[in-house]
Amino acid sequence: MPGKSLENAALHTGFVMKNTLKSRFTLFAAAATLSMSAHVGAATVTLNSALGEWTDTSPTLPVVNVDNTSSIRWGRDAGYGQSGYDYTAEAPPVVEGIPLGTEFLLGKFTHHNYPIYAPALNHATLSIDYDIDIVDGGVIDSFTGTSTYLFKHDETLNSANPCADGNANGSGVNASGCADLVTFAINDALTDSFTKDGLTYQLVLTGFLLQDGTIASEFWTAEHLSNHAYLVGMVTAVPLPAAAPLFATVLGLFGLLRLRSRKNTALSSA
Repeated sequence: MPGKSLENAALHTGFVMKNTLKSRFTLFAAAATLSMSAHVGAATVTLNSALGEWTDTSPTLPVVNVDNTSSIRWGRDAGYGQSGYDYTAEAPPVVEGIPLGTEFLLGKFTHHNYPIYAPALNHATLSIDYDIDIVDGGVIDSFTGTSTYLFKHDETLNSANPCADGNANGSGVNASGCADLVTFAINDALTDSFTKDGLTYQLVLTGFLLQDGTIASEFWTAEHLSNHAYLVGMVTAVPLPAAAPLFATVLGLFGLLRLRSRKNTALSSA
């Protein structure tokens, strides 16, 4: 199953979604399943757990962890409360027996965006500790590790015009002042991978599942709003780069043959 059952959420504007996020995501995930080799295609993934925690914030902030939720807050209160991030992991098991390369929901990301005084957040690291079973041909291989992601935060100037998204202040997502932007990137140096039968496996994030059912690489939140999306993940399998040295050797031999051909042409001309 591609994820836990999600609530039929109401947007803060009062618009009620006609479909659950789960049903929309299930259709998307089914269409987006990767085509891999026959060996990989037969494998399935069970993600027993994937707990996340905010770490290494800039500036340094206290992290509050309660049950499956990790929270950070920043800025001096300007009368509306602090801004912040919450990450709530999906209850275990996250997914069971899905094909390798299928996207699934890892957890709920919430951005609380309220007018504040400095200091603002620059970035925060989300570390996800996971427990994975890979089943292939009846053989179960179990792995544990950590995937680490840098969430970059753009605390925009509320009075700017145009705003950071290129649109006018006072309309759309910028109706109450310029919206703030969140993006993420994997930190390869701090992310674990595991190797089995010539394949390297890794748990990666692929995007934000927004409340309109689309998956995006960036997340905008209007001012005076708590906005949420679901983090979409996938277990990938990449063949080891054994062909790279062979390719370099072939290129070297090709260059040598060209050099000999040039020498023979020069001798013939002489």
